[in-house]
Amino acid sequence: MNETVLTAPSTTTPDGSTATSPATSVPTGPEAVGIPTTPVTSLNPTPDAPGISQPTALPTPTPFALTAPDGQVVSAATMSSFTDVAKELNLSQESAQTLMNRMTPAIQAQQMAQIKEVQTQWLAQSQSDKEFGGEKLTENLSVAKKALDAFGTPELKALLNQTGLGNHPDVIRFMVRAGKAIAEDQFVPGTAGHQPMPKNFNGYADVLYSKQSS
Repeated sequence: MNETVLTAPSTTTPDGSTATSPATSVPTGPEAVGIPTTPVTSLNPTPDAPGISQPTALPTPTPFALTAPDGQVVSAATMSSFTDVAKELNLSQESAQTLMNRMTPAIQAQQMAQIKEVQTQWLAQSQSDKEFGGEKLTENLSVAKKALDAFGTPELKALLNQTGLGNHPDVIRFMVRAGKAIAEDQFVPGTAGHQPMPKNFNGYADVLYSKQSS
């Protein structure tokens, strides 16, 4: 162990003075506190420095190419929204397609159930309508069907069936009024007080709405 000037033994010199053993020199400066004197050339490690891990490049996202399930119709807007959500959830192509295949039929079934519920409400409103429903519903529907047969095209009838609008109270009301206008304004030879039967739909509309406004 190195001795300091305080711990080194004293000796007497021939002239009577006290001499001390030379003490080990105490380092001063940066070395005294362990600071290396070798200059630092750079604080930034080089890319190939040993032990330095380099950041991994993120993979390029694979573009989605989702398709509608068999027998289902999906709009472009719905497909785009579904694709955006799948990307946000970081789903793979396979997972996103599986989710679409399972969710699309369920969503469309729910929509059809809601439409069916509305159509049922229309029918109930028509059956209890004060103008043409109740006990006279069957009779008034017969009148309405005559108007539809007279002026309705096959395409109109298909539309009424497909959308359920054939149960809507206002549609039935219009057809009932049109049918009654046809019956009231038919031309009967030799009978006074009746106008000639209109020859087109505009003629029937004029008769119908003129009666409603009078």
